[in-house]
Amino acid sequence: NAQYFFPDFVAELMDGRRLIVEYKGAHLLSAHDAQQKADIGKLWEEHSGGQGLFRMLGKDDKLDI
Repeated sequence: NAQYFFPDFVAELMDGRRLIVEYKGAHLLSAHDAQQKADIGKLWEEHSGGQGLFRMLGKDDKLDI
């Protein structure tokens, strides 16, 4: 049960939106804590009023924003 979530990368984009990226190795993408972080990130993005982007990325993923 994660009490705090410290993402791997946080960036402010040129248009003012905030991008949160959580990186996981392929062997960790299906781990319970990875799913919790993905759920938290999705919820944060949905409630950001269009000002936040969350991406959970693995080794071979490309960032699409």
